Amino acid sequence: MNKMMSYAAGLALLAATGGVCAAPIVGGILFGEDSTWTPATFPTNTGNTLTATGFNAFTGKVLAAVGDLSAETGTVSFSAFTWSPSSLPVLPLWETTSWKFDLTSVVVTVQNATQIGLTGTGIFHDKYGGKSDAFGKWNITADKYTMIVGFDSISETPAPATLALLGFGLIAVGFASRSRAKRADAAAC
Repeated sequence: MNKMMSYAAGLALLAATGGVCAAPIVGGILFGEDSTWTPATFPTNTGNTLTATGFNAFTGKVLAAVGDLSAETGTVSFSAFTWSPSSLPVLPLWETTSWKFDLTSVVVTVQNATQIGLTGTGIFHDKYGGKSDAFGKWNITADKYTMIVGFDSISETPAPATLALLGFGLIAVGFASRSRAKRADAAAC
């Protein structure tokens, strides 16, 4: 009877903790420039891709979105940031009606007289709280006339089923060691 209570308590604990976790954000979004984007405001300082050290704040538009972000349309607001010297973190780097993304790292992949390429990582946030935050990667490719910005979530959080299997495994190990201890005590007497 005691074992049955232990099993029931373990299953109840797993069920309770599994229901509390929101699923992480999964998907991607692609932004492009809109009428507010001009070479004078992007990139900062010189309007020259070779000597630029950052971006001014600007507004863009959603070009495509997939996964949890697929319903997002309309505009996106970008915050100003610099990569030389770094202004990290940028909280948020961008924001739409439903989502925002905090910038935590930036790497310059290309910077020459015709283009700028940046990549890095950050955290996706659901502004309404329906999904849990997710680690994400991003990239920007820009020249004096066009700009494309892409973001993808990367779930490094274990899925609830994985957590449940881990919990069952720990319960089984606990029962096995308890049984072994009882048999050792009985044999010693």
